[in-house]
Amino acid sequence: MGTTKKGLWIITGAITAGRLIGVLAEITDARIMILIFFIAGSTVMYVLKEKLPQARKNNFRAFAVELSLYTALLL
Repeated sequence: MGTTKKGLWIITGAITAGRLIGVLAEITDARIMILIFFIAGSTVMYVLKEKLPQARKNNFRAFAVELSLYTALLL
């Protein structure tokens, strides 16, 4: 089995497992909030890592606008 097929099976299994957990388990509001915060934090960390390195010539103003728009979207 090649790497691509193995990855597809892993993704398919993860989707199936997530669906089963969603159907069979009671998910409280607190758990949903934790998941949302985790995804939002991961997104911010990714943006900070990719957009702000000194080696690249990026515009801080553009970053601040993107951050503000994303914050407004989350609220």
